[in-house]
Amino acid sequence: MKKKVLIQTLFYQNYNYGAMLQAYALYHKLEGMGFQCTELNYSSKAVGILSKIKYKSFRTIEIIWNLKYFVGCYRNAGKEKQRHKRYIEICGGIDCMKKIFDCFSQQEFLSTPVYYPDTIETCSTDYDYYIVGGDQVWHPLGIDKVRALGWQGIKGKRIAYSCSAGKSDFTFIDKWKIKKYVKDIDAVSVRERNFSELLKEEGIRNEIIADPVYLFTKQEWEEFAAQKYYIEEDYIFAYLLGEDSTSRKYIKMFAEENNLKIVSFPHVQRKYAECDLGFADIPIMDAGPREFVEILSGAKYVITDSFHGTALSLIMEKQFLSFYRQNNNDRRNLNVRIDFLLKEYGLNEYMQKLEELGKCKLENINYISYEEKKAVTRKKRERAFAFLDKELES
Repeated sequence: MKKKVLIQTLFYQNYNYGAMLQAYALYHKLEGMGFQCTELNYSSKAVGILSKIKYKSFRTIEIIWNLKYFVGCYRNAGKEKQRHKRYIEICGGIDCMKKIFDCFSQQEFLSTPVYYPDTIETCSTDYDYYIVGGDQVWHPLGIDKVRALGWQGIKGKRIAYSCSAGKSDFTFIDKWKIKKYVKDIDAVSVRERNFSELLKEEGIRNEIIADPVYLFTKQEWEEFAAQKYYIEEDYIFAYLLGEDSTSRKYIKMFAEENNLKIVSFPHVQRKYAECDLGFADIPIMDAGPREFVEILSGAKYVITDSFHGTALSLIMEKQFLSFYRQNNNDRRNLNVRIDFLLKEYGLNEYMQKLEELGKCKLENINYISYEEKKAVTRKKRERAFAFLDKELES
């Protein structure tokens, strides 16, 4: 009989390409290793009265420690709803990405009913292993007992696989929360070196393991990719999660300088983004995870502000440039994730300053020789499988 694994990633109602692809890679590689996998559908929204009181009390403390961030969130809440509404109007009255992602997840994953902090104790304990990870599951503003596999009744082994906190600046409250929830996990692995060092300082043994997208080889991702779009012209795939017109201006200059078309996914956050209007030569509104890999795979060049956009460019051996979508002085910035990844490959120079991008010619950008870099990718994959083999018994 196959041993059963419950996987906890940022899976539930997550319409982000990188998040879905890392969930897919972990789930299907474990299935290939002989396990029966189930994704946990989990919403951290409190539904019971006592839970809501407890949640609001603790949230008040977090708001005080992160006042600027939360003020910005609340101030923009109304605008964000209007932008989402406008996005649906542009899609002809359909939430296009939600429909595509929901269809993909239903086809590719076995998942649980939706659980909440109040109801998680009713989740089946009939699993041999519980795995959390593969994304920013341990961001201090999101970590809780479920994100750290800490609810009552768990009997199987608890494993953290390539968990990320997604930041470099940790407050006292951040450290307290992380230690509180993580300390009892049986085996811990994380994605970034700075987070690994923080956990060690808190007395939590761990090792560094690559994001789950590294479990798939270049060939496997190529086989996964759709064959929907046939773009004959050379193009840049501009995969942008940030919403600013400046980055797009320089990317357009770069494309014109090098006689390349721009392919992009407008309004990729499922919100109307004015900066996307007129940006791409080939705007694509109906791409799912397979189409994402198809477009990236076929690009002559990739320009991205995304961690997974960068990671998949490396795996797929693409010529690429990454850039920050947030200022390093912004406490919300997630830049450490890409910084650490590029350092592993010795490609720090490919974190591009946008103001320099517009004048760049391809022949003046150092060509990435993947004959040299394949060894890094291979070692990351081997280390990931060694961790799984060590912690799991099929």
